[in-house]
Amino acid sequence: MKDLVMINIELLMMLENFFADDKLKLANLINSYMEFKKQKEQNQIFPFNKYLFQEARKKGYELKKTRWFDEVYQNLITLDKQGIK
Repeated sequence: MKDLVMINIELLMMLENFFADDKLKLANLINSYMEFKKQKEQNQIFPFNKYLFQEARKKGYELKKTRWFDEVYQNLITLDKQGIK
């Protein structure tokens, strides 16, 4: 059976600019991931999404909170002030 690589679509969307700017190339990442898995037995269970995220961080990606996060956080603060849980 061939190796399968599952990709989280949300992660791809977060890294959209890195792919568009050629900072990351999906085909290269998949190939390097396959080589990474062959290096050590413990690497066999390392998920591709985590590998992709690590490679993006090496290229300067920073995980930033989204506007959605701020909205939810503010709603939680409001509910807490009102004593609603």
